[in-house]
Amino acid sequence: MASPGAGKTSLIEWTIKSLINDYQIAVIDGDLASCIDADRASAAGATSVQINTGGQCIWTLSWSIMALNSLHISDFDLLLVENVGNLICPISFQLGTHKNILIASCTRR
Repeated sequence: MASPGAGKTSLIEWTIKSLINDYQIAVIDGDLASCIDADRASAAGATSVQINTGGQCIWTLSWSIMALNSLHISDFDLLLVENVGNLICPISFQLGTHKNILIASCTRR
């Protein structure tokens, strides 16, 4: 979870590149309208599934289930979920994850 531009996708790319030789990795990416982040996860070596929320800052567990159903989840060792870039809405909705990571971005002085 993080605000737009805080580095969520960059952290996921780094994680994939660091672990891809030892683990099979899948990523579920949530975005308001594009597939840019899912494309970046794929380029880093993971299998990715895109969820487009149609401009909403939320996504529901049912969308997570649909994304999981499109994967052969038993083929993967690690599943990363990148939520929509927003700090308010994602806290209220359970996406089926075991752990959450918050990236706080600050301006430099």
